[in-house]
Amino acid sequence: MPGLGTNETEWGRPTPDRTLVAHMASGDRQAWNELRARYRATVYSIAYTALCEPEEAEAVAAGVFTEAWRGASTFLWTHASVSGWLTHLARKHVGSVRRNSTTVR
Repeated sequence: MPGLGTNETEWGRPTPDRTLVAHMASGDRQAWNELRARYRATVYSIAYTALCEPEEAEAVAAGVFTEAWRGASTFLWTHASVSGWLTHLARKHVGSVRRNSTTVR
C-alpha cells in the first residue's frame, strides 16, 4: 500500500510476522528491521540466559537475525511460527558458541 510502512497494515494494525518474513524474502530491509525490533529482546534473552556473557549474547542475536535474513525465502510457514523459528535459530547459535568456546564455565 503506498504511503504505509512495512510495520503496519492499512488499518493501523502491526504487520503480521509471516508477512514481514515474506517481505524479507523479497529483499525488504525495512521488514528485517521491524522483525529485529520485535524479537531482539527475546533472542538476546535466550542467548544471555544460556551463556551469561553479554558480548556472546549480542553476537548470537546478530547471527540469528543474519541467518533469518538469508533464510527468509526457505522458511516453512506451515511448520513453525516466526517466533518459534527465531527461538530455534537462537538455540542453534547458542549451541554453536558453546561448542566453539575454549573457556571452561
